[in-house]
Amino acid sequence: MTPELTTRPAKQSDYDWLFELKMAADRSYVEPIFGWHPATQETLFAQEWQRTTPTIICLGNNRIGSYCIEQEDGKCFFRRFVIAPAYRGRGYGRHLVKTVLSAVSAQGQDCHVAVFHGNPVIGLYRSLGFHDRHQDAHFHYLVYSTKG
Repeated sequence: MTPELTTRPAKQSDYDWLFELKMAADRSYVEPIFGWHPATQETLFAQEWQRTTPTIICLGNNRIGSYCIEQEDGKCFFRRFVIAPAYRGRGYGRHLVKTVLSAVSAQGQDCHVAVFHGNPVIGLYRSLGFHDRHQDAHFHYLVYSTKG
């Protein structure tokens, strides 16, 4: 991390902020596909929170984003990555993803992501060495391979 960019585990006091951040980031992709149902989104978010505590990305004392690393079926998944709109385009997301990839690679694991069709973050992932594995009607599935 750069000196001003740090991470920490999310606390209960981050819950509402994270929910609002996630909703702002996901709504334009979710609504055309599944419709937008606030109660459903609240339930899904609560389930995600219970499954894996998010990591908060901070710039100084300001929360600017979050992500999760989850292990599933022996694979590493980088999930729920969001940078707040006011902090996008400044290289913070790129720096964070590179830091995560270094840590995952040091463990000898590949890193998997799923990205909604139309989400421009796919360009970031591809520029950092992620490769398309496959896609379905809603998502691109990419992997960063430590094996080259």
